[in-house]
Amino acid sequence: CTPCGAGYDYTTIPEGYVQDGEACLDCDGKTKYKIKPNPCDGYMDCGSMGGEAGAKTCLSGTTTMYDNCKACPNLGSLTSCPAPFTCTYEECSGLWYKTGCQPGYDWDASSQTCTQQCSPNYQYTCSGTGYVGGSGTACGGKYKSCKCSSGYFWGGSRCVKENDCMKGREIGYILYSDMTRSPNLVSGKTPIGVVVCSYTNGGQAMALDSIGSKKWSSKEEYIPGMRHFTNVSEASTDVKSCKNTAVITAAGTSSTYPAAWAVHEYKTKGTKPGDWCLPAAGIMTSIQNNISNINNRFNLAGGVQIGTSSQYYYWSSSVYNSGGAWYSHFGTDYGVNSSYSGKISRLGVRPVIGFCRNDKYKYDKNTDTCILL
Repeated sequence: CTPCGAGYDYTTIPEGYVQDGEACLDCDGKTKYKIKPNPCDGYMDCGSMGGEAGAKTCLSGTTTMYDNCKACPNLGSLTSCPAPFTCTYEECSGLWYKTGCQPGYDWDASSQTCTQQCSPNYQYTCSGTGYVGGSGTACGGKYKSCKCSSGYFWGGSRCVKENDCMKGREIGYILYSDMTRSPNLVSGKTPIGVVVCSYTNGGQAMALDSIGSKKWSSKEEYIPGMRHFTNVSEASTDVKSCKNTAVITAAGTSSTYPAAWAVHEYKTKGTKPGDWCLPAAGIMTSIQNNISNINNRFNLAGGVQIGTSSQYYYWSSSVYNSGGAWYSHFGTDYGVNSSYSGKISRLGVRPVIGFCRNDKYKYDKNTDTCILL
């Protein structure tokens, strides 16, 4: 017996195919065939258009052939191409259909939509407490900056609640060793700081430079009497720089709380150890709202402008929890950062000092306010 040769692979002829040549009786007694696609003479491959309604069909291999094709695929449904789409004109229907997007947009074929590509500057939704909407035009529902409601200001990345430090008129004044203040440099007097917080009857001034990098604490632990601020909005209202510093220094030594003790021991002409304090988080918020004015006076007074030295990260005296405290990045966002740092981290320290409007008042470190003598 001579077996059937190559191509004789079928014992039956499947639909869509016809016999190709003579059949072969194989050694196993079965008749086998070569096959080829049914030529479907008189029928056409209509492609994506398909056949006209009621057209006769013929299967050629796996392709359905028709005796009459549709005259038009009718993909078009638009009388014009709308922005920001790109379209193809279908001559047979005289209509347009969407095929993509113009530059600056991403195409979603499944939903036939274009999504605008936005620069990274468009990152704010401008919604929530303290917001009244976006500033300028939107892209993808986001804005480059936001408009803030009354009692809030735009801090460069969010609407921040104003605090008591922003109510006075002396922010940006130069503080001298005799505790007087002036918007201009006074000959014969020694500048020791610039006012960064102004109350009705006093305020707080920041030293002309930092005093190095320190750990907030040598260990992460709860300090009795310290309020915990669990979000930026709450921390930004804390202006109790000296009260916080007093509680911290009373809780341990300079080895336990290096940052607070460093400012406690700091002194300048006209001041002594114990006069200066570690700034509360709300002081950073006040700086954020008045950075240009404050930096101009630091420059005028011969101090180091905020955000221009190699030391960008600065501790506040405000506590997040037993393990962390709030800090500021004076290189980019001068207010309280949206995250806290572990107390055992080494960050910059820049003292503040409380003052009163005149000698009828005394600065009370327990309340960080000026009280009548």
